[in-house]
Amino acid sequence: MRDYDSQTVSALASIVDDIYKALQNGGAPLKAEMKEAIAKRVLQLFESGVTNPEHLRLAIMADGLWALSRDSDPEPLSRSQH
Repeated sequence: MRDYDSQTVSALASIVDDIYKALQNGGAPLKAEMKEAIAKRVLQLFESGVTNPEHLRLAIMADGLWALSRDSDPEPLSRSQH
């Protein structure tokens, strides 16, 4: 992990908080591990060149939608092609 100035750290923390709040269902708190996973993914995306705050938020939400779609698919794609 690189060293970041306080302004960057604050901006990234704000993005993580925004995403965490958006994922809360009816205000119910999520597990601490979820916030940590969000923070790691935001940092991973940021370090790979995604620096626009809105693009970071959208990328995380897209990750979540992708995961949900994969979890709800009862049959693997390889089986449905036979």
